[in-house]
Amino acid sequence: MNKYLPTVLVALVFAGCATMQNVTRPQPSDWERTLAYARQDVDGHNYYAADRLLDEYVRTPPGTTEANETAF
Repeated sequence: MNKYLPTVLVALVFAGCATMQNVTRPQPSDWERTLAYARQDVDGHNYYAADRLLDEYVRTPPGTTEANETAF
């Protein structure tokens, strides 16, 4: 038992000095949120609301790739 004690102590010291990474889920972007809400509206047959959401997104960041994608 005594021959393992120094190894265990060294391992505990290194474990105590280790830092844990903070794992957080990435937040969805504005485009991902807008698209998700628009899809929910389409699934609920509320096409006017979905079109309005996408139209509003085009006005917010005009000229971006996502804004250009709303035409499809």
